[in-house]
Amino acid sequence: MLNKYENVSSLEVCVEKGKEGSYISKNFYSAPITITSPFETENEGCMLIVMSSSPGLMEGDVQKHKIEVKENAKFVLTTQSFEKVHKSFEHPSKKDVEIKVFKNGYCKYVPQPVIPYGDSRYVCEFNVFLENETAKCTIVDILTCGRADMGEKFKYKYFKVKTEAFQNDELIYSENINFEPDKFEMENFMMYEGYTHLANMLFFNLNIDDEKIQKVRKLFESENFKGGVTKTGHGDIVVKVFGTNGYELVELSEKIQLEIGRASCRERV
Repeated sequence: MLNKYENVSSLEVCVEKGKEGSYISKNFYSAPITITSPFETENEGCMLIVMSSSPGLMEGDVQKHKIEVKENAKFVLTTQSFEKVHKSFEHPSKKDVEIKVFKNGYCKYVPQPVIPYGDSRYVCEFNVFLENETAKCTIVDILTCGRADMGEKFKYKYFKVKTEAFQNDELIYSENINFEPDKFEMENFMMYEGYTHLANMLFFNLNIDDEKIQKVRKLFESENFKGGVTKTGHGDIVVKVFGTNGYELVELSEKIQLEIGRASCRERV
């Protein structure tokens, strides 16, 4: 049974730096996506909140986000609420995100967590293009276990996220996440190990030293979280943290971003 109302919705944003700070020079969006008016942020940045008139992603739906942050501009994108992925019978719901950051630009892509409903199928792709080592990007992607209170903990069919980042047209990071609860014991050893939520945070070209990494690790040293921090061969930072509550992981991710931002005031948006 196919969803005959499946929809492709798009968001395109271009951010430039002007005399008074960063501004949206171009934006386009199609239903059910809509956006707020831009907010000013510190250090001459700007921010958009993406909203939707839809109750969530249905079978066959595709969301496409295309973001360009021009030279010296700073931009933050978040969403109004948790992303709900509804049951599907055959075809997945999809999200494609393309981020281009130019010299001395900074993009933070920090949507609210994703809730995969029972029997849902979800595929997401992140493609990040950095002009050079001065182009910076932060991505925060938080996955919940589903509607646990309705008996749908890890009841989705699959959840797949592919991320690739390029600098000067050279691949600097690649990751494939593929969770299929029918094939894997999601709560067992080497998987979630009793936790139910996962925060995946990527920090490109933020120039974080080992002292800062230790400070970040201390932020999730509690019974509520379990995670780790890795520095890639390119020098970028990957933070993965398990938890049991989406709101707690959102709050933790904000603390981690703030701590990493303290490494250099110029990196904060």
